[in-house]
Amino acid sequence: GGLRVVREALAIFLEMVPKGYDIEEINDSIMSIPEVIDVHDLHLWSISHGNPSFSAHIRVSDTNLSKVDIIRKEIESVLADFGIHHTVIQIECTQCEDNNTFCNGTYKSDNHTHHSS
Repeated sequence: GGLRVVREALAIFLEMVPKGYDIEEINDSIMSIPEVIDVHDLHLWSISHGNPSFSAHIRVSDTNLSKVDIIRKEIESVLADFGIHHTVIQIECTQCEDNNTFCNGTYKSDNHTHHSS
């Protein structure tokens, strides 16, 4: 039991993707929302045992702020279906700069997984 606690604490400390979560499935579910054009700079980690946290940049077509709030709530509903309730979602109406390493392509670092679709 002690080893399990140490592993969980280490995973939280290193901000690793929590066990049992499929980043690709989460990304695909968000991308299935018609207004979503792109999901990038996606991070999923645990802030404590059983408390996953999520952040991402979501690109949508240029639209009214009221419509963006509806899209955000729909994304939060999708994430809630995965058991993710602590979220930070940045809605963007433009594409990242071409030279922005953190927003282009897919890469994995020691602490986070990033996706661009």
